[in-house]
Amino acid sequence: MPPSLDKKLLEDALQTRVAHFDVQQASSQGENFMGNLLRVHVETEDAATYDIVIKLLPDMLLESASYLRENLVYSDTLPRMEALLRDVVPDLQPFSPRHVYSRPGVLIMADLSPLGFRMADRHSGLDLDHCRLVISTIARFHAASVALHEREPGSMDQYDKGVFSDPKSRESIMRFFSGMAHSLASEVETWPGFGEKYAHKLHRVADKMLDKLIAASERDNNKFNVLNHCDLWVNNVMFRYEGTAVAGVRLLDYQMVHFTSPAVDLQYFLNTSPQEDVRVNHTDLLLEEYHATLCGTLRALGCTQHDFSLEELSSEFDAKLAYGLFAVCVDLPILVFDGEFDLGEALATGRNPGRVMFSSPSYKTTMQRLLPIFDEHGLLD
Repeated sequence: MPPSLDKKLLEDALQTRVAHFDVQQASSQGENFMGNLLRVHVETEDAATYDIVIKLLPDMLLESASYLRENLVYSDTLPRMEALLRDVVPDLQPFSPRHVYSRPGVLIMADLSPLGFRMADRHSGLDLDHCRLVISTIARFHAASVALHEREPGSMDQYDKGVFSDPKSRESIMRFFSGMAHSLASEVETWPGFGEKYAHKLHRVADKMLDKLIAASERDNNKFNVLNHCDLWVNNVMFRYEGTAVAGVRLLDYQMVHFTSPAVDLQYFLNTSPQEDVRVNHTDLLLEEYHATLCGTLRALGCTQHDFSLEELSSEFDAKLAYGLFAVCVDLPILVFDGEFDLGEALATGRNPGRVMFSSPSYKTTMQRLLPIFDEHGLLD
């Protein structure tokens, strides 16, 4: 049992006397990378029971503002956003698990498993129905953040800077990103027809990736901005099913939220989480559905910013392609990798398993399609 999880913590969180509790690991290797998740069943002295999930954050995040950011989102920002939406969406489902308690390094939430929520298979990717549900959910999330910001302009101040700009974590993040890109370049060197053209470009851009990502994340106050999740991928989404049909979704992990262009979330999600067929054939459809849901929700909320056009969204999506490059070079290989991978160690040392992380057939297919696009947009310069 981790030393920070004890009876007193549970009693402080639940405000009751605890008689007994059982602890299980809630995530396996490769499913949760930025915190230790524990599933806890609690029995109290007055015979009540609670099912909760406790997230214990790694030391690296305690040295940054990430844990404060996530606690604030769960305990304050999300409830206010949902309250605004509830007035116009009577059957609104919560965006996330219910917040129970938090303190530095510890976040406690209601366990979604008893409600039927579970993770999707990260290796196979999400089909179109799953993607449409996530896209419509993040569109309402974005719209609610705009409404909250219009009513309370200071509500987004805590999310003004992206996590990658944090000077306390910059060195380790840059080392990790660079190492991943160099390993990818070494794998691409072995691909006939691609190695000769792209490997040296990937090696060259490896040490620039963090700067490209920060530039893509910067907010332009003259454009349309929303609260981005900034870590929106299959690992941070749980689904509920009715029979075989997906019927509900909850979003997890808000350590990286940032008030900036909505294209950041869209680039990240669409380049990591869909099945390849969905990426190739349905990206435009998903962007159109996102736009329709976003604008409809903005109008329902009475937002002054409700005329964000589909053309503007498409332009922003293209302008933030560097976020897509980051996603496929750093995060997509983590999703498809079958071996053991410790992100905390990788961030601390910059080391990764090497070429093997980038050698799966599905990843190779995706990258052979995308590398010419990234090159055409000048991202490999």
